[in-house]
Amino acid sequence: SLIELMIAVAILGILAKFGVSLYFDQIKRSNKTTAIQVLHQNVNKMEQYYSQKGRYLESNNTWPGNVITSVVGINGSAVYSISYYPAQASTANQQAFCLLASPVGNISQSYQYPIYINRYGKIFSTPPDDCSFNSVTTPSLCPAGGAFPPCSGDCSNGGPYSACSGHCSVV
Repeated sequence: SLIELMIAVAILGILAKFGVSLYFDQIKRSNKTTAIQVLHQNVNKMEQYYSQKGRYLESNNTWPGNVITSVVGINGSAVYSISYYPAQASTANQQAFCLLASPVGNISQSYQYPIYINRYGKIFSTPPDDCSFNSVTTPSLCPAGGAFPPCSGDCSNGGPYSACSGHCSVV
């Protein structure tokens, strides 16, 4: 009967190990999901800013301060820090941006890795190529071969800059 008791305790120990492991895996997935949700909220905020200003940057070519900068996990502490990517904006970022969710906290939490999101809401695990664009490498965004060139002029008079006028221009 002592052997039976020891076997029962061993089985309970093994089951507890798997249960705890599954619990922490669920916390990891939940934190990552929360970070992705916050990134999507920030994309929406940036698009609102863009619809009001016609560009993603402030007038002095700095990033606006309208994004959520921290993701709080299930345990109540910050698990991701959100920032712009690249950190230093340039004129090429007037019409493009990316955000980066960087893991914070215990380095032993190797399950956490950087999460990037571009202006289209697409998630990446490495820095995407379209975090900025200029007139040389403008991606096609419009039907029939048109594109949105960077807004670099005075758009108040309905100039040719489609990013400001909301129309596609053939390039």
